[in-house]
Amino acid sequence: MSLLLPRRSCTIGSSINTRSEFHGEESVPALDIPVSKIVLSREEFGDLLLDPKAHKSLYQYRKNQPDLPRWYQVLAPLLLKGKINADLVELGLGRRTLKLREVKLARVRLDRQEGGTTHMSCMIQCTPTLDDTIEQLLQRLNQEVPISIEAEQYGQQPDMLDTPDEQDSDEADENADQDHDEQGRPVMGEVAARGRRGRRNADED
Repeated sequence: MSLLLPRRSCTIGSSINTRSEFHGEESVPALDIPVSKIVLSREEFGDLLLDPKAHKSLYQYRKNQPDLPRWYQVLAPLLLKGKINADLVELGLGRRTLKLREVKLARVRLDRQEGGTTHMSCMIQCTPTLDDTIEQLLQRLNQEVPISIEAEQYGQQPDMLDTPDEQDSDEADENADQDHDEQGRPVMGEVAARGRRGRRNADED
């Protein structure tokens, strides 16, 4: 199945990690871009968990009152195993659009909110061309920007849902950002699992 999250707002973290990746024998620059507060609808929540009934199972519906997350102390937050291979992630940077192609979304976290919506956060792992578009991106740390996500082959890996204390290891992530929270601050803890490398093109709107 495909995962499509049309244009909406997100918040870029307070820092962006820089590192390098080896593509064959070539070392290329890579970035880890933390984004948070991506609001998901009920249907998108189900798409992300590969279960159309996920929202009904994980939220308590109350007549004339806001929906409440079920088992919040046990399943808060929800973490997805592995990484999402995204075909395209677009970030709006004023009059420019940063188009990140074939990237990985690591540390995907779902924070269920009272009222039935869900806030998604993740780390966009990419190997961009270092041009003036990246400078514009750095000027928007801790700011809201538009984002859209397309993952045509989403859901190929089984058992997407993880629990907060489970950890997956990946040798490549040891050279990544040493774990950051959804605001981009370094933290101790989880390391994501496997995914693909990426590239990106920056185009004007």
